[in-house]
Amino acid sequence: MDRIAGVTAVAMSPTFWAFLTTPIVDVAFPRRTYALGMVLAAAASLASALWFFSPQRLGLFTALVLIAEFSVVLRTAR
Repeated sequence: MDRIAGVTAVAMSPTFWAFLTTPIVDVAFPRRTYALGMVLAAAASLASALWFFSPQRLGLFTALVLIAEFSVVLRTAR
């Protein structure tokens, strides 16, 4: 249970700290490029995370889910 809670906490953390990075991304990229990049990053990260899903690779799975969630949060924040 503690490993599941840890993965969940890490995966949901971008929703709390995305407000710090959203203004930086808003200034740096055009809207269409930004949207396409975040959608592709989220899809690739989530697909990779599901591919590597196993108890032996929990750290890699957690990192990929974190990247996917961060991409989704940044995409929806704009």
